[in-house]
Amino acid sequence: MNPSFKFLLLLIIALVISATNSVELNLIVIFACFIYLVKYRLQLSQFFKLLLYPALAAISVFVTVGYFSKSSIYDATSLASRIYVYVFTGAALTLTTDMTTLARSFEQNLHLPAKFAYGFLAAVNILPKMKHQIRQIRYAGLMRQSPLSLFSPKLYFKALLAALANSEMLAQAMVSHGFSEDKKRSILQVVQVRFSDYLWFGGILFIFSVLVVFSYFDLSFYI
Repeated sequence: MNPSFKFLLLLIIALVISATNSVELNLIVIFACFIYLVKYRLQLSQFFKLLLYPALAAISVFVTVGYFSKSSIYDATSLASRIYVYVFTGAALTLTTDMTTLARSFEQNLHLPAKFAYGFLAAVNILPKMKHQIRQIRYAGLMRQSPLSLFSPKLYFKALLAALANSEMLAQAMVSHGFSEDKKRSILQVVQVRFSDYLWFGGILFIFSVLVVFSYFDLSFYI
């Protein structure tokens, strides 16, 4: 599917899920995303990361809503499973889509400004460098006998200053290479929108809409 269509589809699904209260619908979306990821050869280590990383947040939400509020266990389970919906829909986009192609699709297919597309690419590609700089900041703190934990505000303040410096250098590099947001740019790689993209987008959205309607009918029996 076209990257922009895939992004819009998953965004719509995530937004609709945030406004519904159905455990069954959440599980269907999670399972569908899992099957889609398996098709793209999801590694076992990646699957366990998708399960373990959000576990603390999901358990916290479940305990808080289920035992420390007047909501039911069903509502707590719905909110906890909703976190996994967001994680799996995000993984269905990031693990199966090339970010460079996605940025070019934003510019060509959604007609977003070129500075947005290049800014998006810069944010994605600067992450490995920021991880390296955070390690350097922590090592420098240890050498000064001032350890910086992951919960230390000083660490993130220094990382923010480093990010601002990197963004300034990146902006200067783009200008020096002739980038101008007011000028029309040539297209190196054309991201096409095929008729099958419309079919997949419309078909999946229609099936999801039917599931949402049925979820409201099911909820009516609990009221």
